Amino acid sequence: MAKIIKLNNSTKENIINICLDCIVEQRTGMTLNLRDIARRAGCAHTNLYNYFQDLNDMRWQCLLPAYNKLVKHYPEEDIKTTERGLVLFRNYMESYMEAILYQPGLYRFVFLEEFATPMPKEIKIGLEYINQRLKDMVRLGAEEKVSEYYIDRLQDLIFMYFQGEMNHLISNKDIRPQSIEQKKEEIIQNCLLLYDAFKRL
Repeated sequence: MAKIIKLNNSTKENIINICLDCIVEQRTGMTLNLRDIARRAGCAHTNLYNYFQDLNDMRWQCLLPAYNKLVKHYPEEDIKTTERGLVLFRNYMESYMEAILYQPGLYRFVFLEEFATPMPKEIKIGLEYINQRLKDMVRLGAEEKVSEYYIDRLQDLIFMYFQGEMNHLISNKDIRPQSIEQKKEEIIQNCLLLYDAFKRL
């Protein structure tokens, strides 16, 4: 019988990192399984149940760390420096796009792949925090005070467009004859056009 050990926080973090490495390597999170993760971690798969309820719970626990690998986090003082608005917004979108193209498996895992169980409350709270940071980035380029309603709508428009374009890119379904660099620049420019047009409303 395998020896059962109590996982500490650092071991939990290591196991989540192993899961993320698998997702990047296999370009999907759908193939994650407890036995493979335990083998890579050097422990019996039964040890994982000391922290994760089951495979679904382990996948949910990987969601926020995966998302955080895709988005660039700026210091709070930068987010509040509106003079740098559009420059910082552009830099943010470019780094986001680079991370997605470099690690498409993480993007699929976070945004496209189905989870078999409802989202846990603590994961929702974490996503709400990330969403607030995205909203802060959108607010940066407003150059003047804009109501939360308009910031919410602008964020929706920009990121729905952005996610749609990234879906085409990582799935090789973009039918236009463009290089990756040309496509990346087109996406950035269209995001900025949306941004600028919305400010004129």
